[in-house]
Amino acid sequence: MQPEAKISWPNPIEINFIHKIISNNVATITCQITSSLGKGIQVPGTLIDSGANCSLKSKGLAKLLGIDIDKNKKSFVKWYNNSLEFIRTCYNVPITFGYRDNSCTILEDFLVMDDDKP
Repeated sequence: MQPEAKISWPNPIEINFIHKIISNNVATITCQITSSLGKGIQVPGTLIDSGANCSLKSKGLAKLLGIDIDKNKKSFVKWYNNSLEFIRTCYNVPITFGYRDNSCTILEDFLVMDDDKP
């Protein structure tokens, strides 16, 4: 009878597959983004990152809401893979968190990604 093998971590096994899973450990909140024209859209899962340098949204969402995009100010964003992207800016966009009497509206400037998807 052979002795049982001792299991130690890390177990030297070959990993030859990757499972892509949806993150469930990110805190999100529902909010409404409104334009100065009164158009609004409910966003069911908004990520709040108070430590971020900037807030981002798509060009498609800005167009959908009729929000003016400042095409004179040139901004660049450096992504995780070191690529640079030229981005425009929207100013003083109202964002409402919560509902009715239990709500808060803030004005936020957004960098606008060159993406037509809302």
